[in-house]
Amino acid sequence: MGEAVARSWIQSIGSDSTGDFSRVRGWLVGRLNSFGSSGISTSASSKWQAGCPEIIPGLRSKAFWSAEDFDFPWVTDFEKGFHDVREELLALRGRRGFQPYRAPNGGSCSGDLAAKDGVGSHCHEGGDWNVFYLFLHSVVDFSQNRSMCPKTVKLVEALPRHHKHAFFSALAPGTHVVKHNGETQSWSK
Repeated sequence: MGEAVARSWIQSIGSDSTGDFSRVRGWLVGRLNSFGSSGISTSASSKWQAGCPEIIPGLRSKAFWSAEDFDFPWVTDFEKGFHDVREELLALRGRRGFQPYRAPNGGSCSGDLAAKDGVGSHCHEGGDWNVFYLFLHSVVDFSQNRSMCPKTVKLVEALPRHHKHAFFSALAPGTHVVKHNGETQSWSK
């Protein structure tokens, strides 16, 4: 029964009147088939997508997006909340909670920047890159950090389909972040 419902839903998102969901249907079919015999190409459509773990065909990839690029009301909410977010971030200076950034093992950083303790990669050369986690996919409880940034957390939690991954970054002077990628199908510059 569950398989029939899932199959029906997959077919319906591929036949919407606008065609907006056809690329998602292709990705989902490929994902369910482990990208094996689905016939869906999972290769990067641009050099900026190389190394991404899950490429959804047909998505546009840009290093930076502006509010004019799409119609997502939450972007405006974040822009309006900038001063609150900045105030909470600046209040964190000198407080506990920042830790060295580590990219997951698996090659999301260019070059060989593996951490000496074997846990992930640094993704930076020289200097220091530290992060203050608010969310990390529910793997680690950062509720104490979130309690120090209630306005920022409220904005993040209001995101539709909240990804449960958010943090503040702090770079020391002279830090160089190397080219790397995340789950968003774009390389940073």
